[in-house]
Amino acid sequence: MRPTMTGADSALALPFMNAIEASLVRSGVQVFSSAVTATQPTFVIESSVQRSGHRARVNVRLVDPDPAVAVWATQLDFAVDSVFAAQDEVAVRVIAALSAAQARRRDP
Repeated sequence: MRPTMTGADSALALPFMNAIEASLVRSGVQVFSSAVTATQPTFVIESSVQRSGHRARVNVRLVDPDPAVAVWATQLDFAVDSVFAAQDEVAVRVIAALSAAQARRRDP
């Protein structure tokens, strides 16, 4: 997971998504960096974080790399001073989406 850094303050994006990645790993999700593995991942998580003043928005998409189709997406707006709660909420949403996508793959 590597965020696209946009908006007035890109300093929020990388720490935000690194915390999401850590939450996924703690929940048992195996996370690969494209720079580390030569194998194709099961799913790809794309994200961006934008900030405007004291508000921020995170967009997250879960993509099936074969055939490169988005299987889920969400958007969350939050106050910058509640970034930890937003990280937790995004991690919960991503884990639920991954579980559902894996179940659909097993039982089409």
